[in-house]
Amino acid sequence: KATREHVADVQLEFLSRSFNALLAQADASIMASEEEVASGAQGGEGRLRKAELAKTTQMLTRDRRIAQARQGRVVHRGPVRLLGLAQLVETASVGSSAPRDVAPSAVDSEIEAVAVQVAERYERDERKVDYLRSVESENVGFDLLSIKDLERRCIEVKGRSGVASVWLSWSEYAKAVEIGDDYWLYAPYVASIGWARASGAI
Repeated sequence: KATREHVADVQLEFLSRSFNALLAQADASIMASEEEVASGAQGGEGRLRKAELAKTTQMLTRDRRIAQARQGRVVHRGPVRLLGLAQLVETASVGSSAPRDVAPSAVDSEIEAVAVQVAERYERDERKVDYLRSVESENVGFDLLSIKDLERRCIEVKGRSGVASVWLSWSEYAKAVEIGDDYWLYAPYVASIGWARASGAI
């Protein structure tokens, strides 16, 4: 329950900042359109109605997102139900001498750090997002909160030094299921950590 409440607090703060900025822009557009109407500019009334509709849409979206975040606080104990059974059996490729995938704990933390930097740089430079914040230390099930216009991305970053499986912890998977399309997985592949450190490239 404490974990869910913490996650909801982070999301509510993120939503509040993002929508405050968007609504401020909407108010500025409305004021500009009102001045056009007052001055008798052609098409001013149409632009005013469009600006007012845009603000109303943003407010409805804000209220829906905030309600969803608050719903995330709700935790109920219920009966355990058996949904199905599965048996996991290790298999080996015939004639292959390639080593098996290593567990997540063996992934180089330095590669993870570089991967997060790459993801941040991509969000800022390529997508040119309005808001970006690292939540790695807050254990909310993903690493970066990113927003552009009305699109939110809750980004989990998994760095790898070569071709290998990407692992999600149980909390990361649960968060992905919870927030659906807003959950994004970025998996940069770092060819050489020394080269990446020197050049800043992947």
